[in-house]
Amino acid sequence: MELFPKSKGRLVERQDIPKQLWCSVSSMIHLPPMLIASWRGLLTKHGLLEKAKKAAPEKLIGGLTEKESKDHLKWRFTGSSARVSMLMLDPNGKLDDVSDAFYQTFAGNRVFIADIPAGAGAAILTVLTTLAELRKRERIPRNPLTVVILAGELPSFLEVTRTQCFRMSKKIWQSRLSALNST
Repeated sequence: MELFPKSKGRLVERQDIPKQLWCSVSSMIHLPPMLIASWRGLLTKHGLLEKAKKAAPEKLIGGLTEKESKDHLKWRFTGSSARVSMLMLDPNGKLDDVSDAFYQTFAGNRVFIADIPAGAGAAILTVLTTLAELRKRERIPRNPLTVVILAGELPSFLEVTRTQCFRMSKKIWQSRLSALNST
């Protein structure tokens, strides 16, 4: 039995991408609400939210120091997330096979991910929160899924930051999934 029946098109057609993730009128990607809530919570916890609202410095790429890591978290986390989201959703229809590979990989069962270097966890958190939003909107199957993540990074601040962000996302995800399961 196939999780996704064979068809002529993609597993999640472009017109089926929820408006919470993509606006076809403005051609603008929207990051999953769960991801934004976790990121904002993390910024608030570290006293970075107000600074993150200011313009980013030029040529910011992160780094090994706590300051460089925090700067990247403030100003580049969402850019990293948007790139992953564009790959997963492929709203412009240029990478159908890549988009389908994400959905097939995470359709159910057990998935192991090695995310090294992981930074603050933008990539894997984007994958998980996008999947959660697509499941919530019934665009992909809601089969049992276990995700095991091996994430690593040199700066110890990022290790703590990523763990905090994962925990925030997990709490939000679990509360939303239990609300879905009770309806």
